[in-house]
Amino acid sequence: MNLSEDTIQTDNIIYQASLSDLRQVLLHIPASVQRLLLVGHNPGFESLLSYLAPNTPIPEDGNLMPTATLAYLQLDPQWSFLQGSYLIQRAKDLPQLDE
Repeated sequence: MNLSEDTIQTDNIIYQASLSDLRQVLLHIPASVQRLLLVGHNPGFESLLSYLAPNTPIPEDGNLMPTATLAYLQLDPQWSFLQGSYLIQRAKDLPQLDE
């Protein structure tokens, strides 16, 4: 991605954050930010995904975001709207590599 370290920010509120905490983090992202990577834990991230993409089908095991799941969301350019489209890739659904 060719980013310098000074462009990477951490926020301790994200660790074990609630849906409300995560929404507040996103609502305060400057409009100039074009890409954002959030790394954190459940249940907050699963709640955030359900909030941002309410029509997301829940897998049979009921676990929308198991360990190592990536959710890619394309949001409106204004972060404060928190609306857009999504893609979810669960690690256990990836094809297995032949060894």
